[in-house]
Amino acid sequence: EVDQVVIVMIQEQIPILLGASLGAITISILLVAIMAASMSTADSNLHALSAVLTRDVYDRYVRPQASERERAWVGKGIIVMTTLFALGLVHLSEGNTGDFNPLALIAEMMLLAIAFSCQLLPATLDVLFVRCGTRAGAVAGMIGGLLVVLSFTPLPGALLPTGGADTMNALTITLKRLFDIGFCGFVVNVSLFALVSRFTQPISAERQCEFIKDLSS
Repeated sequence: EVDQVVIVMIQEQIPILLGASLGAITISILLVAIMAASMSTADSNLHALSAVLTRDVYDRYVRPQASERERAWVGKGIIVMTTLFALGLVHLSEGNTGDFNPLALIAEMMLLAIAFSCQLLPATLDVLFVRCGTRAGAVAGMIGGLLVVLSFTPLPGALLPTGGADTMNALTITLKRLFDIGFCGFVVNVSLFALVSRFTQPISAERQCEFIKDLSS
């Protein structure tokens, strides 16, 4: 599979090219770099998710009167729950794979994190350059893209019946051989964004002028 090229290079080719001792040192440095990059991506994504859910959902719809101390605790709780969810996905991967490969799992999770982050791209491009989308279109596109990316994780296999899980696994494996995971979500995201925006009410001209003025300043 195309997303396993780095894993194959690290596990099989580097020891042959550099020898056992130097190869082991090189692989160790590469693993440290991969883990550092993964941690950097993970903590920024966790804090961004916590801020969005706390400010835009909890503070706006659940408890607008919440104090800053309460919001801080809610944000911390979201980080903990999201981390536990990620650990659950790791546990499912370990249980569903006969030859569990931690290195391959690290690479897959890193690619999934990038794929999830890419789902912000269509709305961002529309806001900055196109300005033809609607709020409903942006929400629908993001939800659709995130669900597509989520389908490449072990979660659907754990929730669906055996037959449905096998079908889903076969479909995702085929798609992974042909396309990048983020690209699959991106295509669905853009399609839903454009379709729903076509049939929903756009933001008022006055609000758009306010945004353009704030953006220009």
